[in-house]
Amino acid sequence: NMLIDVFVKAGNASRAQRWLDGMQSGGVAPSTVSHTTVLHAHARNGDVDAAERGLSQMRSDGVAANAVTYSAMVQAYGKAGDLHGAEKWFSQMISEGITPNVVSFSVLLNVCAKSGEADRAERWLQAMIHAGFAPNEVCYNNVIDACAKLGQAERAESWLRKLEREASAGKMCSPVEDSLTSVFSFSAPGPAQPRRLEPTRQSYTSAAQAYAVQGRWTDVQRLFSNMEARGICMDEVSLTVLLSAYARARPRERDRAQSAFRHYHAQGGLITRPPVHVLRGILGSKRCSALLADLGLDAQDK
Repeated sequence: NMLIDVFVKAGNASRAQRWLDGMQSGGVAPSTVSHTTVLHAHARNGDVDAAERGLSQMRSDGVAANAVTYSAMVQAYGKAGDLHGAEKWFSQMISEGITPNVVSFSVLLNVCAKSGEADRAERWLQAMIHAGFAPNEVCYNNVIDACAKLGQAERAESWLRKLEREASAGKMCSPVEDSLTSVFSFSAPGPAQPRRLEPTRQSYTSAAQAYAVQGRWTDVQRLFSNMEARGICMDEVSLTVLLSAYARARPRERDRAQSAFRHYHAQGGLITRPPVHVLRGILGSKRCSALLADLGLDAQDK
């Protein structure tokens, strides 16, 4: 199992599969962990055919599947961009009497987010709560992201507000590090204990992005001000979102963009190409280069 895990972590699904096959030909009975770890490798590649073959082989060998096994199947279809298939395997798990866990719901919510399926994301989050699980920030962030992808800024912010309220009420949640990767880590410590729910930088950035694409810079500023009030500083991604809001405003908010960039740099924030690219579109190449030079930044690197 440890050798299989090594190849899975290296992203080498074929080698992991060969080691699993070698166990069988060598007379060693693979366990649920053995099969499921290889399934996870196929899932990470979005190889649904290989994942289905693996599950079929698992059943043929008389090895019982568990919630993590089905979570891998959900992830495989999610990586392939097939939300219907992901939901099919989630429902199949339930129909076989296997109780979903936090990882199962988290993986499915991530698939909904990537597909921009806000209604389904909300429905599955409510189902998770109804099943007695405490959603963590990752779960809430997926719902926020799903709403943002539809351009429904107020809807995305409403979930951010719910997350903030739950955090302020001292709600506990499942560990944010819960994932398929941590489940399959043979060197990881024991399960992390529940902890207090807290919004993350991604929570605010995803919600702000929905306003940014509409050029609603005042709302973006408001959300990031709330974020910083919680002690969460901006990063290069949130800076890019803020600058993109200024870029899409009519008229463009050139002075605000320049001021925000200066402030971010003064706070020691990492300057990368994406925010500089947006800034150049707002200020123009000449003015942007002058600003970068004034800040001691090499325009050629950006």
